[in-house]
Amino acid sequence: MSSSIPTSSTDTVINFDSFDGLFLHASTPIAEGGMGFDDDAATQFALNASPEAGVSLFISRVFNNISHHRIKQKFIEMGWGYVDRVDVIHCGTHKQAFIHFAPRSFNLENPVAKESLLALKQGKSVTIIYDEPWYWYVMISKIEKPDEAPIPKQRPTVVIDGKDVRGGKGMKGGKGTRGGKGTRGGKGMRGGKGTGGTRGGKGTRGGKGTRGGKGMKGGKGGQPPLPVGPPPALVESNVELSPVCGHCQGNHDTVKCANPSTDKKVLEEGQVE
Repeated sequence: MSSSIPTSSTDTVINFDSFDGLFLHASTPIAEGGMGFDDDAATQFALNASPEAGVSLFISRVFNNISHHRIKQKFIEMGWGYVDRVDVIHCGTHKQAFIHFAPRSFNLENPVAKESLLALKQGKSVTIIYDEPWYWYVMISKIEKPDEAPIPKQRPTVVIDGKDVRGGKGMKGGKGTRGGKGTRGGKGMRGGKGTGGTRGGKGTRGGKGTRGGKGMKGGKGGQPPLPVGPPPALVESNVELSPVCGHCQGNHDTVKCANPSTDKKVLEEGQVE
Protein backbone atom coordinates (compact mmCIF):
# COMPACT_ATOMS: atom_id res chain seq x y z
CA MET A 1 0.00 0.00 0.00
CA SER A 2 1.36 3.39 -1.03
CA SER A 3 2.07 5.94 1.70
CA SER A 4 1.91 8.88 -0.75
CA ILE A 5 -1.71 9.92 -1.32
CA PRO A 6 -3.14 13.11 -2.87
CA THR A 7 -5.51 15.20 -0.75
CA SER A 8 -9.13 15.52 -1.85
CA SER A 9 -9.19 19.30 -2.39
CA THR A 10 -5.74 20.41 -3.58
CA ASP A 11 -4.51 17.19 -5.21
CA THR A 12 -1.25 17.75 -3.34
CA VAL A 13 0.62 14.49 -2.90
CA ILE A 14 1.26 13.82 0.79
CA ASN A 15 4.17 11.60 1.76
CA PHE A 16 3.06 10.01 5.02
CA ASP A 17 6.52 8.56 5.62
CA SER A 18 8.12 11.98 6.06
CA PHE A 19 7.88 14.51 8.87
CA ASP A 20 7.03 17.34 6.48
CA GLY A 21 4.25 15.36 4.83
CA LEU A 22 2.73 14.38 8.18
CA PHE A 23 2.96 17.93 9.50
CA LEU A 24 1.36 19.34 6.35
CA HIS A 25 -1.53 16.89 6.50
CA ALA A 26 -2.09 17.39 10.24
CA SER A 27 -2.03 21.20 10.03
CA THR A 28 -4.25 21.46 6.93
CA PRO A 29 -7.84 22.51 7.74
CA ILE A 30 -10.43 19.77 7.82
CA ALA A 31 -12.39 21.44 5.02
CA GLU A 32 -9.32 21.05 2.78
CA GLY A 33 -8.84 17.37 3.60
CA GLY A 34 -6.45 17.76 6.53
CA MET A 35 -6.82 17.17 10.26
CA GLY A 36 -7.09 20.79 11.41
CA PHE A 37 -4.43 20.68 14.19
CA ASP A 38 -2.55 23.74 15.39
CA ASP A 39 1.21 23.86 14.76
CA ASP A 40 2.18 22.41 18.16
CA ALA A 41 -0.25 19.50 17.91
CA ALA A 42 0.72 18.88 14.27
CA THR A 43 4.42 18.79 15.22
CA GLN A 44 3.86 16.21 17.98
CA PHE A 45 1.56 14.22 15.71
CA ALA A 46 4.28 13.98 13.06
CA LEU A 47 6.92 12.98 15.63
CA ASN A 48 4.71 10.37 17.33
CA ALA A 49 3.76 8.81 13.98
CA SER A 50 7.39 8.11 13.07
CA PRO A 51 8.63 4.52 13.55
CA GLU A 52 12.16 5.91 13.49
CA ALA A 53 11.57 8.14 16.52
CA GLY A 54 9.13 5.76 18.19
CA VAL A 55 5.37 5.53 17.57
CA SER A 56 3.13 6.80 20.39
CA LEU A 57 -0.56 5.91 20.30
CA PHE A 58 -3.44 7.29 22.34
CA ILE A 59 -6.64 5.65 23.68
CA SER A 60 -9.08 8.31 24.85
CA ARG A 61 -11.25 6.08 27.02
CA VAL A 62 -10.38 2.94 29.01
CA PHE A 63 -12.41 1.32 31.78
CA ASN A 64 -11.04 1.90 35.27
CA ASN A 65 -10.69 -1.84 35.86
CA ILE A 66 -8.24 -2.19 32.94
CA SER A 67 -4.62 -1.94 34.11
CA HIS A 68 -1.67 -0.67 32.07
CA HIS A 69 -0.27 -4.22 32.24
CA ARG A 70 -3.31 -5.57 30.40
CA ILE A 71 -3.16 -2.85 27.72
CA LYS A 72 0.53 -3.55 27.13
CA GLN A 73 -0.11 -7.30 26.92
CA LYS A 74 -2.81 -6.81 24.25
CA PHE A 75 -0.46 -4.80 22.02
CA ILE A 76 2.29 -7.38 22.53
CA GLU A 77 -0.14 -10.13 21.47
CA MET A 78 -0.96 -8.19 18.27
CA GLY A 79 2.73 -8.11 17.33
CA TRP A 80 2.86 -4.41 16.45
CA GLY A 81 6.36 -3.97 17.85
CA TYR A 82 8.30 -3.56 21.08
CA VAL A 83 6.13 -1.70 23.62
CA ASP A 84 8.45 0.47 25.69
CA ARG A 85 5.77 1.38 28.23
CA VAL A 86 2.11 2.27 28.71
CA ASP A 87 1.22 5.46 30.58
CA VAL A 88 -2.22 5.63 32.18
CA ILE A 89 -3.96 8.83 33.28
CA HIS A 90 -6.91 8.58 35.69
CA CYS A 91 -9.86 10.77 34.70
CA GLY A 92 -12.41 9.89 37.40
CA THR A 93 -15.00 7.79 35.56
CA HIS A 94 -12.43 6.37 33.13
CA LYS A 95 -8.76 6.32 32.14
CA GLN A 96 -6.72 7.51 29.19
CA ALA A 97 -3.78 5.47 27.92
CA PHE A 98 -0.64 6.29 25.94
CA ILE A 99 1.15 3.37 24.29
CA HIS A 100 4.80 4.16 23.55
CA PHE A 101 6.77 1.94 21.18
CA ALA A 102 10.55 1.95 21.33
CA PRO A 103 12.36 3.82 18.50
CA ARG A 104 12.84 1.79 15.29
CA SER A 105 10.83 -1.10 16.74
CA PHE A 106 7.38 -0.72 15.13
CA ASN A 107 6.79 -3.93 13.18
CA LEU A 108 6.28 -2.81 9.58
CA GLU A 109 6.67 -6.46 8.51
CA ASN A 110 3.29 -7.11 10.12
CA PRO A 111 0.75 -6.21 7.38
CA VAL A 112 -1.99 -5.35 9.89
CA ALA A 113 0.34 -3.13 11.91
CA LYS A 114 1.62 -1.40 8.78
CA GLU A 115 -1.87 -0.79 7.37
CA SER A 116 -3.15 0.43 10.75
CA LEU A 117 -0.29 2.92 11.13
CA LEU A 118 -0.90 4.35 7.66
CA ALA A 119 -4.61 4.71 8.43
CA LEU A 120 -3.76 6.51 11.68
CA LYS A 121 -1.40 8.88 9.85
CA GLN A 122 -4.24 9.76 7.48
CA GLY A 123 -6.56 10.48 10.42
CA LYS A 124 -8.78 7.45 9.86
CA SER A 125 -10.56 5.60 12.65
CA VAL A 126 -8.83 2.46 13.97
CA THR A 127 -10.66 0.24 16.46
CA ILE A 128 -9.06 -2.57 18.46
CA ILE A 129 -11.48 -5.19 19.78
CA TYR A 130 -9.47 -6.44 22.75
CA ASP A 131 -12.15 -8.66 24.35
CA GLU A 132 -15.35 -9.21 22.36
CA PRO A 133 -17.46 -7.07 22.41
CA TRP A 134 -15.19 -4.54 24.22
CA TYR A 135 -12.99 -2.27 22.11
CA TRP A 136 -10.68 0.77 22.13
CA TYR A 137 -10.53 3.70 19.71
CA VAL A 138 -6.86 4.26 18.88
CA MET A 139 -5.19 7.35 17.38
CA ILE A 140 -1.73 8.87 17.16
CA SER A 141 -0.88 10.94 20.21
CA LYS A 142 -0.62 14.73 19.87
CA ILE A 143 1.25 15.09 23.18
CA GLU A 144 5.01 14.96 23.69
CA LYS A 145 6.17 11.70 25.22
CA PRO A 146 7.35 12.34 28.80
CA ASP A 147 10.77 11.08 29.85
CA GLU A 148 9.25 9.04 32.68
CA ALA A 149 5.92 7.38 33.37
CA PRO A 150 3.49 9.31 35.61
CA ILE A 151 3.86 8.59 39.31
CA PRO A 152 0.78 6.75 40.67
CA LYS A 153 -1.18 8.41 43.44
CA GLN A 154 -0.26 7.42 46.97
CA ARG A 155 -2.73 5.18 48.72
CA PRO A 156 -4.55 6.57 51.79
CA THR A 157 -2.69 6.19 55.08
CA VAL A 158 -4.29 6.13 58.56
CA VAL A 159 -2.43 7.95 61.35
CA ILE A 160 -3.45 7.47 65.01
CA ASP A 161 -1.76 9.67 67.64
CA GLY A 162 1.03 10.44 65.21
CA LYS A 163 1.73 6.77 64.45
CA ASP A 164 1.38 5.40 60.94
CA VAL A 165 -1.05 2.48 61.09
CA ARG A 166 -0.72 -0.04 58.31
CA GLY A 167 -2.62 -3.24 57.65
CA GLY A 168 -1.59 -6.04 59.99
CA LYS A 169 -0.60 -9.44 58.77
CA GLY A 170 -3.32 -12.04 58.88
CA MET A 171 -3.13 -14.87 61.40
CA LYS A 172 -1.99 -18.23 60.12
CA GLY A 173 -4.64 -20.90 59.86
CA GLY A 174 -4.65 -23.65 62.50
CA LYS A 175 -3.13 -27.03 61.74
CA GLY A 176 -5.58 -29.83 61.03
CA THR A 177 -5.79 -32.88 63.30
CA ARG A 178 -4.50 -36.21 62.04
CA GLY A 179 -6.98 -38.97 61.34
CA GLY A 180 -7.20 -41.83 63.88
CA LYS A 181 -5.58 -45.17 63.15
CA GLY A 182 -7.92 -48.01 62.20
CA THR A 183 -8.16 -51.18 64.33
CA ARG A 184 -6.67 -54.38 63.04
CA GLY A 185 -9.01 -57.23 62.14
CA GLY A 186 -9.25 -60.14 64.64
CA LYS A 187 -7.60 -63.46 63.87
CA GLY A 188 -9.93 -66.30 62.87
CA MET A 189 -10.21 -69.49 64.96
CA ARG A 190 -8.68 -72.68 63.67
CA GLY A 191 -11.06 -75.49 62.74
CA GLY A 192 -11.37 -78.41 65.26
CA LYS A 193 -9.76 -81.74 64.51
CA GLY A 194 -12.20 -84.50 63.55
CA THR A 195 -12.55 -87.64 65.66
CA GLY A 196 -12.37 -91.07 64.04
CA GLY A 197 -13.87 -90.88 60.55
CA THR A 198 -15.47 -87.42 60.99
CA ARG A 199 -13.99 -84.31 59.29
CA GLY A 200 -12.79 -81.40 61.32
CA GLY A 201 -14.96 -78.23 61.39
CA LYS A 202 -14.01 -75.14 59.29
CA GLY A 203 -12.36 -72.28 61.17
CA THR A 204 -14.04 -68.87 61.36
CA ARG A 205 -12.68 -65.92 59.33
CA GLY A 206 -11.02 -63.00 61.10
CA GLY A 207 -13.06 -59.81 61.48
CA LYS A 208 -12.36 -56.79 59.21
CA GLY A 209 -10.51 -53.85 60.79
CA THR A 210 -12.15 -50.42 60.98
CA ARG A 211 -10.82 -47.53 58.87
CA GLY A 212 -9.12 -44.63 60.56
CA GLY A 213 -11.15 -41.40 60.92
CA LYS A 214 -10.44 -38.43 58.64
CA GLY A 215 -8.51 -35.56 60.21
CA MET A 216 -10.16 -32.16 60.55
CA LYS A 217 -9.05 -29.38 58.21
CA GLY A 218 -7.07 -26.51 59.74
CA GLY A 219 -8.89 -23.23 60.27
CA LYS A 220 -8.47 -20.41 57.74
CA GLY A 221 -6.24 -17.52 58.76
CA GLY A 222 -7.88 -14.18 59.24
CA GLN A 223 -7.15 -10.55 59.99
CA PRO A 224 -5.79 -10.23 63.54
CA PRO A 225 -8.11 -8.26 65.83
CA LEU A 226 -6.90 -4.93 67.13
CA PRO A 227 -5.76 -5.07 70.78
CA VAL A 228 -8.49 -3.85 73.12
CA GLY A 229 -8.07 -3.29 76.87
CA PRO A 230 -5.17 -4.40 79.07
CA PRO A 231 -2.87 -7.25 77.96
CA PRO A 232 -4.16 -10.74 78.83
CA ALA A 233 -2.99 -12.27 82.09
CA LEU A 234 -0.55 -15.15 82.02
CA VAL A 235 -2.23 -18.55 82.14
CA GLU A 236 -1.14 -20.54 85.15
CA SER A 237 0.03 -24.11 84.58
CA ASN A 238 -2.00 -26.98 85.96
CA VAL A 239 1.24 -28.88 86.63
CA GLU A 240 2.24 -28.93 90.27
CA LEU A 241 5.73 -27.46 90.73
CA SER A 242 8.01 -28.42 93.61
CA PRO A 243 11.17 -26.64 94.79
CA VAL A 244 14.36 -26.59 92.70
CA CYS A 245 15.30 -29.89 91.00
CA GLY A 246 18.68 -30.66 89.42
CA HIS A 247 17.13 -32.95 86.77
CA CYS A 248 14.61 -30.32 85.59
CA GLN A 249 17.22 -27.54 85.52
CA GLY A 250 14.90 -25.44 87.68
CA ASN A 251 11.64 -26.07 89.49
CA HIS A 252 10.78 -29.76 89.73
CA ASP A 253 8.00 -30.77 87.33
CA THR A 254 6.17 -33.82 88.68
CA VAL A 255 4.86 -34.71 85.24
CA LYS A 256 7.81 -34.11 82.89
CA CYS A 257 10.82 -34.81 85.19
CA ALA A 258 13.29 -37.23 83.59
CA ASN A 259 13.93 -38.93 86.95
CA PRO A 260 10.72 -40.32 88.52
CA SER A 261 12.56 -40.83 91.80
CA THR A 262 12.49 -37.07 92.34
CA ASP A 263 8.72 -37.30 92.85
CA LYS A 264 9.37 -38.62 96.34
CA LYS A 265 10.71 -35.43 97.82
CA VAL A 266 12.98 -32.61 96.75
CA LEU A 267 15.35 -31.58 99.53
CA GLU A 268 17.33 -28.78 97.92
CA GLU A 269 18.79 -27.77 94.52
CA GLY A 270 20.40 -30.74 92.74
CA GLN A 271 19.85 -33.27 95.56
CA VAL A 272 17.10 -35.84 95.93
CA GLU A 273 16.35 -38.33 98.66
